[in-house]
Amino acid sequence: MKTCTPNPSSNKYDLTVDYEASSANSAYLSVTNVLNNGRSNYNSNLTNNTVQPPLTNLTPGNYQIYLVGKVVIQDSKPITIY
Repeated sequence: MKTCTPNPSSNKYDLTVDYEASSANSAYLSVTNVLNNGRSNYNSNLTNNTVQPPLTNLTPGNYQIYLVGKVVIQDSKPITIY
């Protein structure tokens, strides 16, 4: 993943994640709460390499964003939602 902005982020706004998954024919982002392992998955668009997962359904806390392609975690970044 290239960037996750803004970070930290308010749960009222969308996060923009820029990534590169050129070797995958499909990919998705998994946003996982590090305390309770609650998870939300978001489909990614391989043509523009950017996704904006909505944060409104997530509680404040620390999360890990995983880029999953070919059923394997390709990359990850931490984010904080306040």
